[in-house]
Amino acid sequence: AFVHDEVALVPETLTLTAGLKFEHHTWTGNEWQPNLRLAWAVAPRHTLWGAISEASRTPARIEFDTAYAPFVLSNTAMPYVLGRVSSSEHLRAERVRSIEFGYRGQPRESMHLDVTAFYMRYRNLRTSVAPDSYYLDPPWLVFDGQMAFTADGRSSGLEVAYDWQPSTRWRYRLSYTRLNPQVISSGNEFEDAASSLYMRRVPKYQFGLHTT
Repeated sequence: AFVHDEVALVPETLTLTAGLKFEHHTWTGNEWQPNLRLAWAVAPRHTLWGAISEASRTPARIEFDTAYAPFVLSNTAMPYVLGRVSSSEHLRAERVRSIEFGYRGQPRESMHLDVTAFYMRYRNLRTSVAPDSYYLDPPWLVFDGQMAFTADGRSSGLEVAYDWQPSTRWRYRLSYTRLNPQVISSGNEFEDAASSLYMRRVPKYQFGLHTT
């Protein structure tokens, strides 16, 4: 279910937008996702805006019924040692609360500039717990652990996009993103290391130039 409303606090100048999304999933239960946004038209074709919102990520099917072995702990002497990660017994939806501020404007008719600064706080992030059992599967000694949705994190950053259309047939788009993801320590070194492994896959800098 989804509900959405827009209120003109000051006609053609200050607009409040509010929304609420509700989802139910058999794995994770009920998820409420609110969104509140305020836009201020400071001048013709120039707008400042801010937003606070929450969102969920429902676990994927592969997180429900999978097992994989990302860690070869030793393969130089028999028996070889392997670390295996299995699905979590307690799936949870990953949650994020985001705070955003931005500027959107048209310095000229053919130019458009969009700048956004943001801070995001994550809960129930996917991580791994320390292996709690082991068994022999010749020639491997397998240590078994589970996925967990217990990690916390945060990220902050900046996004800039610039559009220029010099003619009706030609358009350029320049974009830049700076992202700083961080793991919030849980006090468990193994889980924090597993969370950091995921975080390191996130690019901190992205740059794009598109032309059509």
